[in-house]
Order: sequence, then C-alpha cells, then structure tokens
Amino acid sequence: MIRAAVYEGAIDRDPYRSKDWQTWPPCMDERPTANPFTPDERDLVLRWFADRTYLVSGKARKIAGFYGWVAVQFLAALSPSEASGLRVRDLLLERRTLLVRRSRDLGEYGPTKTVTRRRSVEMSPRLAEILQPFATADLDAPLFPNSSGTPVMRDNAHWPRALRELGIAARGIYCAKDTWVSVAIMARRPPEWIEKQTGVDRKTLRDHYAAWYPAESDRQHEEIRRFERRLPKSEPALTQIGHDADEKKPRT
Repeated sequence: MIRAAVYEGAIDRDPYRSKDWQTWPPCMDERPTANPFTPDERDLVLRWFADRTYLVSGKARKIAGFYGWVAVQFLAALSPSEASGLRVRDLLLERRTLLVRRSRDLGEYGPTKTVTRRRSVEMSPRLAEILQPFATADLDAPLFPNSSGTPVMRDNAHWPRALRELGIAARGIYCAKDTWVSVAIMARRPPEWIEKQTGVDRKTLRDHYAAWYPAESDRQHEEIRRFERRLPKSEPALTQIGHDADEKKPRT
C-alpha cells in the first residue's frame, strides 16, 4: 500500500525507509491474524454466487466470472489479485492444475507477490468441475471476466452484499484463502504440500495461522509417560536409605 502511494504521488517518500518510521504506530510490524470462514459459511457464500443474477442493461443475467473468482480463493487458496490475473490458458483441466504466473491489482497486471507465489496449484475434483465451463477457445482472455469482459476485481460490491444478505460477519475477500489454509492445517495435511499449494513459506504459515495448528501438548505429555513406563525399575530411595542405616548400627 505504501509503495503504491509513493508511486501515485499521494506521499513523497516511503516512511519505512527513513528515520520517520519511528513516528508511526508502534504496532506497525504486528501481523494480522487469519479470520477464516467455517466450511458451512463457505458453502453458503459459494451457493449465493452460483445462483446470483445481476442487472445488466436492464436485464437480469448470471455472470459466471464472479462465482469462479470466489471459488478459486475458497477452494484453491489463491489471493484476490492472483485470481484476477488468471487467463484461460492457465486452466489445465486435463491435469486438474491452475498455473499462477501473475497478478492483477489497481487495474494493472504484474508479477506475483513473491517468486514462490509462481506455482502450480492442484485442483480438487469439486473445483475442477466448477471451472470446466471457463475453458473457452480464447486462451488469452481473462479466466473470470465481469459483464464488461475485464477481470473481476476485489473492489466489486457483490462480496460485501453476499455476506450481508447471508448474515455472515463482514470480512475481506482474503479470508476465503484463510479458510482453505486453516482447514488444511486442522486436517493435518503435510506442511510441504500446503506450502506448495499456497506459495507461502512454512514460517509465515506458522505465524499467521498459529491458532489453527492442532494442539500438541496432550500427545507430547503422553509420549513422555510412555517413555517413563519403559524405564528399568529401581529400588525406592527410602528403602535404600533404610538399608544403609541398618549397616551403621553398632553390633551388640
């Protein structure tokens, strides 16, 4: 955000790159915690977008792009800008794979946030079925176009409207990705696989989704107890002390 503000001329320099950073709020480096939806809430939102009609030129019509755009975030852990950057050629249905190669934000295409975010995402059978109608002949077209043919973007008004009508607590679209990651972590999926799917390194996953990692304390304490039971038995200390005391008694 700061980088974009400097680029647009809203501010004249990046405060994080100068001594002025000390005047900013002290919590500036605290990372926000994830705020995922429950699987039931996720499915309600997906159904809302699947069934929704939009008023275009005075006529009600369905726009599949909104549904697909939300679905890849809930079911494949893409970020909003990554979902907006997808082209038809990035959808490999025969291999059930999505190629994440670029992003789109502020109306412009660009690289992914980091090099590791350039990745091949394995789609679930459910997501592959949802995305099958999007495999059109124009390989360079946006995978999820809106009514004007341009990619669906995060600032569309349909997302907050969906949550409001469904009675679900308001939160940003990025929480759709949080939903996939938190469920995968709770299901004890291999960390290296989650890292590959999301493009997020393991340390960041641990920091951002710490509350969703299964508790280890009970299992670890049980392992300690099992180990103790395998140790060789020894005479109690008090018994040994008693033997020593008998040896020291004077003979009569």
